[in-house]
Amino acid sequence: MDTSRFTTGAIATDFEWRLLAPTPAEWDIPKTAEGCPPASSNPTSLVIQWTIRRFGGENLILTCGDTSVEVLERLEKDVHRKNPDHLAWHVLVAPHHCSRRSIGRVLNGGCKDEEFTESAEALKALGEQRGNGYVVSSSRRVVRGGDTPPSWHAKRRYLRILANAGEVTGSVEGRFRCTGGNGASDLPAHVVFNLTSGGPTLAPAKVPAAVGLGGGGAAVGGGGSYG
Repeated sequence: MDTSRFTTGAIATDFEWRLLAPTPAEWDIPKTAEGCPPASSNPTSLVIQWTIRRFGGENLILTCGDTSVEVLERLEKDVHRKNPDHLAWHVLVAPHHCSRRSIGRVLNGGCKDEEFTESAEALKALGEQRGNGYVVSSSRRVVRGGDTPPSWHAKRRYLRILANAGEVTGSVEGRFRCTGGNGASDLPAHVVFNLTSGGPTLAPAKVPAAVGLGGGGAAVGGGGSYG
């Protein structure tokens, strides 16, 4: 998988990838002047659409790493408007542990989970759901008023996408999954999908044999206080 020279390729038969970001300009982070805070490396995150074919059908997975709102806005302009299928997904891994800053701009600059100014363009870039898809957040369980990420306010935007602008029902809520817990407790568990001819289906959760939580759970999507 050579992303330095190619933007598409295959890992194996019926297992293909499409590199959407970063561009050369996005991965070229300027050297920080002495005494200044380092520039964020988030815009260098790989945004990849994966296509896995099973029995003639496609399973589309969109992974975005810790990408920034600026990159997603660029993808809406350069990719979504020309070929939205290149951003299509059945499973979306929410950028940066379900952070607000990947889909909008935080007004107070802090990490308190408050309302934010959403980016319509970034949400359009992430809005190409196919069928009844799933959003996975590599984070602890999302709670309102908790430390971010994950952000409860960002989760509401993803639920709106999952609902296709309809009502956010319990069924829709169940299609937003966290690797660090989904119920009343915060027990890390793998989010597992069965890949079928009709798209992914959610498989029973499996608790990892060993989980290193380090630093109060930071390894389960602490996100470095990114917000």
